[in-house]
Amino acid sequence: MDGYVGRARRFRTSPNKQFAKFIFSVKPVSLKSVLSVASVFLLIFLSSDALAHAKWFSAYDLTIPPRSVYFVFTNFYVVLFCAMLLPVIGFAGYADNYLVSNNIQLKTLLIRSNAWIEPQFFRVMQVSIFAFFISIFWYGDILLTPELNIVASDRKWVEVLQIAIAVAVVSRHTAFLSGIGIAVLYAIAAHRYGMFHLLDYPIFLGVAAYIFIISLFGTSYAALARNILRIFTGITLMWAGIEKLAYPEWSFPILQSHPGISFGLDSELYMAAAGFIEFAAAFFLLTGALASRMAAAVLLIFLVSAVPIFGLIDAIGHALFIAVLILLIFSHNQTSIPALLPHKTHAQHAVLNAILFYVALLLMTAFFYGGHRLYYGK
Repeated sequence: MDGYVGRARRFRTSPNKQFAKFIFSVKPVSLKSVLSVASVFLLIFLSSDALAHAKWFSAYDLTIPPRSVYFVFTNFYVVLFCAMLLPVIGFAGYADNYLVSNNIQLKTLLIRSNAWIEPQFFRVMQVSIFAFFISIFWYGDILLTPELNIVASDRKWVEVLQIAIAVAVVSRHTAFLSGIGIAVLYAIAAHRYGMFHLLDYPIFLGVAAYIFIISLFGTSYAALARNILRIFTGITLMWAGIEKLAYPEWSFPILQSHPGISFGLDSELYMAAAGFIEFAAAFFLLTGALASRMAAAVLLIFLVSAVPIFGLIDAIGHALFIAVLILLIFSHNQTSIPALLPHKTHAQHAVLNAILFYVALLLMTAFFYGGHRLYYGK
């Protein structure tokens, strides 16, 4: 007891000295481990596998339970990334609010880019949806994404529906029918593969909602439609980040067959970093102002750089993702913390950003594991 009291007194009397003593007492091996793990984030930015959908290129089985929550969040790499991201997320929130609030030239540039993209947003979505559904019809045996194959008995009418979606989206007056058609294909896929599996792809519902709203209600509801599209895109990518932590084994064969992707890093380390980077970028896509545009650009780089390695199937599967991210790079984020809470100080934004990140991480993890348990049982 006396030892604990003595240590407490020393800490109270000289906190800076105690902290410095702790830092310099860390063993060199531990510091080396921390630095090596920190460098993984830079390496992941140079990699093309970070956002690859493992279900498209390797065997998977959702009926097998994911790694336990306890196992995931006591993993050394996951714990370390959680700790390392705290100051990064906080600083990003501070810088995001500071730059948007105080840099007039930057603010003007952002306003101009948004004004330029707004009239083009619906047209780009029309072209993207048309190209996507023509592509999956041409490639064959794809319901919505590469691992969602068409059941033989449904083939004819599903292919007719895919063509109908592509044709209807050409005109604004009939584009709402495309939105309904996309939702129908999503429902069919959920029926065939299970709703939990389709939680990988709520972006399709976001696309359907966007095209439906603009087609029927016009530009007066454009902001609502874009917000829905952004939110569903962010949720899709955050969910994928958690899936990388829960089922990293799905990606191990990809890393083995493409050893250059991971730069020789331990597969566990690589997948933990990839999951956190994807989750963090998706988080900023929803909560950042300038940061949301930067996050969209980072995510876009990942997706585009994967195409030369994984080929045509990756290009087709990610086509709509790529189109949406390009649009979000130039668009205002009305769901951002600076937009919703404009009167908070920069420091308050930093703290709130950090808190919301970890709350989002816990909630998405709870939904992932809770959803799996509800759908598949133990």
